[in-house]
Amino acid sequence: MLDSLTMSRRSPKTELIALHRAIVRRLDREIRGSIVRDAELRDFERRYRTSLRRFRAHVPLGRIFDAAAGSDLVYVGDYHTLRASQLFALDLVRALWTRGLRPTIALEAVPVTRQGALDAYLAGRSREEEFLAAADPERTWGFPWEGYRALLEFARRHRLRGLALNGEPPLARDRLRFREALAAMAIADGAARGLPKPIIVLAGDLHIVPAHLPAVVDAAFAARGIRAARTIVHQNADSLYWRLAERAIEGGTIALEIRPHEFCAFTATPLVKLQSYVNWVLDRDEIGDAEDAADAIDRIVRALARFLAVDPKRLTDYRVYTPHDAELLRELRRSRRYAPEEIREIQRMIISGESAYIAKGNIIYLGNLAIEHAAEEAAHYVHAKLSGGEGPPRARRDLFYWRAMREALAFLGSKVINHVRACYDEEDFRGLRRARGRDRDARTLRAIAGLVLEHSGIEKRMMRSSRGPFRIERMCRQPREILDGVTHCLGYLLGDRLYRALVADAIARREIRGLFHRSFAGPGEAEAAYFELIARTRACHSRIAQLPPSRYADRARDR
Repeated sequence: MLDSLTMSRRSPKTELIALHRAIVRRLDREIRGSIVRDAELRDFERRYRTSLRRFRAHVPLGRIFDAAAGSDLVYVGDYHTLRASQLFALDLVRALWTRGLRPTIALEAVPVTRQGALDAYLAGRSREEEFLAAADPERTWGFPWEGYRALLEFARRHRLRGLALNGEPPLARDRLRFREALAAMAIADGAARGLPKPIIVLAGDLHIVPAHLPAVVDAAFAARGIRAARTIVHQNADSLYWRLAERAIEGGTIALEIRPHEFCAFTATPLVKLQSYVNWVLDRDEIGDAEDAADAIDRIVRALARFLAVDPKRLTDYRVYTPHDAELLRELRRSRRYAPEEIREIQRMIISGESAYIAKGNIIYLGNLAIEHAAEEAAHYVHAKLSGGEGPPRARRDLFYWRAMREALAFLGSKVINHVRACYDEEDFRGLRRARGRDRDARTLRAIAGLVLEHSGIEKRMMRSSRGPFRIERMCRQPREILDGVTHCLGYLLGDRLYRALVADAIARREIRGLFHRSFAGPGEAEAAYFELIARTRACHSRIAQLPPSRYADRARDR
């Protein structure tokens, strides 16, 4: 127990990797306990692990797109419960389409017997509800459909062709080699009919190992006298991910070259990937009931306690609610601790699907059980508990930076749990400020983006000159929606920099622990802390090493 409550002498990067490995091992045990592993599955897993032990080089993502554009067949590994996995396939298809190609999309998610329904939908001859009624993915596939829907919507919009690959259950279920033979026959028949190239084959990650489906397709092509160049793109191989994490690859690397024309792209951490499967097994659709959500929050709070070297027994008095808990508003009203305007704000939050930490009742409300949402609200709770739970300051300027500091530590905490989580940068905010649209949401986003960029300019001037404080009264007088958006974004930006500085050993973990113990409620305290941390993190920004970044997890959540 003493070791878990004292600051380790290991580097923050090493400690974070160890923390993530421990969580992943626990999730992996849960998953393995839910699957019957026959000899065929064990053989497939062994070949998968053997095939992905080493890599040649880290490469930019564009290298994968270039290789795909010059291929006839592109195999993309799919982790069926991870929406980010299907969104990567969509990005690949979009990249090829922008180059003037019209790729064919071949899906393991659709049985070959439903090819007619797929053709009719992609050609615009049937509506989505008619396609879903005919394809019946809930019965024939069983995994979450949203990621595949986005891919097929893009194909329909641009009149791309599709190819169904799977067998009908229960005949094909758990018969891996039979399904590969069926898929190879469909792919070879499609190529012989002259389907547009490249054919993008989205199939389970175990299938696309060279010795599995690609080898079966090669044999089917050879029997028909067809020659084809191929590229294989794995996703999120755990063993390679940990090697990247240990090396702390710098810059924007999110892809590896395994062998010539074989790559691995990283669109999620092992933790996010496995949690998506656990959510599916528990039929949570990314949001569980209160008991399931409480288990997830408990794991996250304990992980944060371990990282901050505090006793987890101090962090147990929270309550967790999800949209399935109809009693939340009724309980808040019965408690008589909440003013009517507070109840209305919580009701608005629930309706809009937001997540939040409600400090007055130590309530963690999860409108979305994506790990980054759960970790962010858990970090809010941990900060409130460790800092004494002091209320917000009254002065507008103090309140502005108090909110920003709270958001910074919450985002930092979410990065400790899901370290590939990304936030918008200045270039993104410039794009939002230029975005068109006359509706209220578009105007609000433009206002928030403009004020974030204005504050970024203040920060840069502060770094060049010791003069200050600069005037921010106009920001502080903004409507609540815009003010919350600005402080939220500024906090995310600072939290992201803090995490990068932590991993680079530019800020010590004991300093992060100290920040979590501060309330920032004193006059000028939050502002002083904010600008001090901005100065320190900006100074080391150009030399910070980071774990492989990705925005796919956030994009998958937002869709």
